[in-house]
Amino acid sequence: MFTSNPVVELTRSKERILYREFAYQGARDWFTVPAGFSTDLASVPRLLWWLIPPFGMYERAAIIHDYLYVHRPRIASSVEVTGGDTGLPPITVKEYSPISRKDADGIFYRIMKEDGVWKPKAWCMWKAVAWFGWIVWNKRHENGKLK
Repeated sequence: MFTSNPVVELTRSKERILYREFAYQGARDWFTVPAGFSTDLASVPRLLWWLIPPFGMYERAAIIHDYLYVHRPRIASSVEVTGGDTGLPPITVKEYSPISRKDADGIFYRIMKEDGVWKPKAWCMWKAVAWFGWIVWNKRHENGKLK
């Protein structure tokens, strides 16, 4: 679920700058992308724009995905801790760690499905980031922008 639709401004360098804050709330996750964040929407090679343009029903998922790749926010994961030999019942503890690329890609896919992107197209886009996302993921990060 989104708090609003994104408003982006196209710059001369073909970047899209988020004009106002944009947030997504999932069943377990909440991500807020600040105003001023730079995105290219869907990172599709120009040769394939006829098939999948960089904008479409997947824009919101692409903005969140770009944000997750650049800022790598911490997310919670639940870990069950047992009482060992003490006889105490197991408890669930939340641990926070930076988001993994696999999780970021999975959130991208989940948001596309929530937004009604045709399932085969969402799957192809998810597979593309799963196969080639490491190129961007491994780039050095500086001041919240890809270098």
